[in-house]
Amino acid sequence: MKKSLFALFLGLSMMLVSCNNGSGSETGSSKESLSENESTYENTESPSSDSNENPGSTNTHGELPGQDVRVMSMNLDANEATISKRARNLVSVLESYAPDSIGVQECRGTWNSLLPRLLSPAYERVGVAADGSKQSSSAFATYIFYNSEKYNLVDSGTFWLSFTPDIPSIYGSTVDCNRTCTWAILENKETGFKYVHMNSHLDWMDVNATDYQISLIRDQILRFEKMGLPVFATGDYNTDEGSDTYKLMLNSEKIADSKFVAEKSMDLGTYPSYGSYDVTKQKPIDFCFITKDMMTVKEYKVVDDKPDGEYISDHNGLFIHAFVHPLADSFDAAQRPDISSLKINVDETEANRIQISFNSVVNENPITEYTITVIDSSGNEVQSKTEFSGYMNKTVPVQISTSLSGLSPETEYKVYVTAKNLFGLESEQISATLTTGKALEPEDVGKADLFELFVNEDGQFADISENRFEITVLGSPRTVKNGGEYAVCFERDGCLKIPGIKDHYDELGDGFSAEVYVKFNSVSGDLQNIFGNMHSGGFGFEAENGKITAYLHCGGAYKTIEYAVETGNYYHIVSTYDTESFKLYIDGELVGSVETSGDMGYPTDAGARWL
Repeated sequence: MKKSLFALFLGLSMMLVSCNNGSGSETGSSKESLSENESTYENTESPSSDSNENPGSTNTHGELPGQDVRVMSMNLDANEATISKRARNLVSVLESYAPDSIGVQECRGTWNSLLPRLLSPAYERVGVAADGSKQSSSAFATYIFYNSEKYNLVDSGTFWLSFTPDIPSIYGSTVDCNRTCTWAILENKETGFKYVHMNSHLDWMDVNATDYQISLIRDQILRFEKMGLPVFATGDYNTDEGSDTYKLMLNSEKIADSKFVAEKSMDLGTYPSYGSYDVTKQKPIDFCFITKDMMTVKEYKVVDDKPDGEYISDHNGLFIHAFVHPLADSFDAAQRPDISSLKINVDETEANRIQISFNSVVNENPITEYTITVIDSSGNEVQSKTEFSGYMNKTVPVQISTSLSGLSPETEYKVYVTAKNLFGLESEQISATLTTGKALEPEDVGKADLFELFVNEDGQFADISENRFEITVLGSPRTVKNGGEYAVCFERDGCLKIPGIKDHYDELGDGFSAEVYVKFNSVSGDLQNIFGNMHSGGFGFEAENGKITAYLHCGGAYKTIEYAVETGNYYHIVSTYDTESFKLYIDGELVGSVETSGDMGYPTDAGARWL
């Protein structure tokens, strides 16, 4: 792969190289507004509770008192057509049980603004939507609302019920959408008592997916249990009580279904679908699993309340009242992770990038993430990034590898690594002194066949390929210095236009590679075009909501490959097409590949036939 010499910030350094060939819906869709004074609700969220402001723990001997805990679970039904009719009654029912915490499923769209506004201000929210955003109009969320007047939020997180739990992702092509589990560790402000609420929404289309997802949740329950934390795991599990999938959760003697250990219980289904099904003849599909040796369940209740005779959702909710026994304060005795034995290895050195790796640390209390920080000789932080440990993955990584980009040639840097565990405790730092390589001379890089951008200190842009394409500058991109090289910075109001590319479509159709080197000043929010020749055809790179997407129109439709990126980081991005496959490489690593067939498609609109 040829390498570009010139970099562009939030723009690109690019070369195009041509080569010859041979080288079940769960929601409704309409939206009904509330009454006039209610339709002005804004899309807002209460600020998170800061557990450092008022830890409130009064125990002095490493033991915590027992406490009654009331938790609830409620699938809200995301059907926009009925939310306005149900919202007030649903919230009224939830609050009537005075829960300490509430796990909700299918919270999206109108629910995102209504639920925080209608619930008592005491309830604060944790979690993210299944697409990774704070809240979404289209993606489900398994949020947890907790009584912030009574509890501090010690820690919380969301993991995806997929083979890559740390990042927004889907189980596979046999299911319809991303699925998540959100968790929160809550601490009583007066006593220091702690418990965990986990809340999830599993797949319903593929039993293999549901099996995998329930096992993932079970294993995390057991990790919290080993930490000495009582757990309530609520959710819509989309499997029948007594099924083989259900039994996977209970194959550990430490976990029980709260229904069958409660002093006061009931037998009722949880999916009436607004009266379409007889819940007296059903088994539940919504559950609250608990760490049974840590508590006594006083009551298990299927919440089938119908204010004014109306259903509040297509699901019945759950209410669980338990007394958690006095327990040792596991946080009091928790140890920081020890990574002193790790060694930072240098795997690859370039002028502006160093690839490092180190072995994973595996112990009783798993490390959740590593933080890598790069410091220059003046003591300034050049870069800081987080790499997840992958401790929940089906195959746990034995080595962590990461690329440190955007560095200056022949420059010495100090690299520090710290680790954090499930207790939220950080390790001591390990460090290494690393030096980047020499800057490449133009003759070392090689020229692109079709287009290669050159930037100089005077802000001039030129194509230095043999084609010498004319470049039209639109807006006001500016020239900045990146190490010893010059780059072009785009701030949403400019672009470089290369009309001559349309004369080379035949060459591109036989295969090509496209390469950019880019730093993102922002990766969230609106669509950002990195470069492309796309209009009902063509190819290119775009970024939106924290992801790069590579596009290729082939065989009558776009082929796409996505990759999650972070603000402030540099990325060396390369896509390749050889008529049989379309691939995306990030920092030299293959991150996605799709098969292709049929001819490459190009924009047919004359006004769009430019790069």
